[in-house]
Amino acid sequence: MEFLRTEGEELRRREKTYMEACQHDLEMRIQSSLAAYSQEIDSLKAVLELRNGELHDVRLRNMEYKREVITRSASLGFC
Repeated sequence: MEFLRTEGEELRRREKTYMEACQHDLEMRIQSSLAAYSQEIDSLKAVLELRNGELHDVRLRNMEYKREVITRSASLGFC
């Protein structure tokens, strides 16, 4: 009987050790994945900021072109 009790305790200890190792491995994998995604998010934010700046510049040029067309049309008597 003592042998079975000792064997059961040993199995519970090994199970606990195994579960702790699995939990630690899972946490490490999650942290690694989060770090990769965080870098990707930062990269995408930088690209988005650049594109927004470019879009802003294009809109300003478009407004300037429209003003120039209106001004030239008025000076030629089209308006």
